Amino acid sequence: MTADALALRVHAAVQAGRSADALAVMSEALRAAAGRPALQARLHAWGAQAHMASGDLDAADAALLRAKGLAVRAGDRAGLRALKGLEEQSAARRVAQSRVIGEGPAARALAALQDGDEETGVRLAQQAREMARKLGDAREEVLSLLVLSRVDHLAAQAIAEAAQVADESGDWNLITAVARGARVAGIPIPARVF
Repeated sequence: MTADALALRVHAAVQAGRSADALAVMSEALRAAAGRPALQARLHAWGAQAHMASGDLDAADAALLRAKGLAVRAGDRAGLRALKGLEEQSAARRVAQSRVIGEGPAARALAALQDGDEETGVRLAQQAREMARKLGDAREEVLSLLVLSRVDHLAAQAIAEAAQVADESGDWNLITAVARGARVAGIPIPARVF
């Protein structure tokens, strides 16, 4: 099979949400695309998307790094812009992923959402936020709001509230996490007036 045909298989699998199928063809597709850095960059980018979808952010980041190097080598400016968006998605997912959130209430809320139980996930995230607010734990409150931002109809309000909590805390890590989450969700954060 040609490199282009294999690349189409990888792309179609990623678009259909069949991450395992995309990754199963990846090595063969990359070998077939030897000498074509722009195509290899796209394959690595699609691999990163497949890894993100399956929750393996370390593998996604490694694939993004390879894709970026190849895109630079190929002079693919449009590809580099697309990779920047994928890097932001990966960073936002990393913030929301359990190992960053820890074992607290926000992690249980995220796990419920990832299992497809939106009702339980929202309830747990709201409870986690309320508990964090009572304890004065800005980090847990922001993380709970970022979990809520994964629910489409709650995203705009959750991002706005997370931005306010992060700003009031003065913690640049939280402010950065909210900014990345907002970019990924496509939600503008109002500029602060000092």
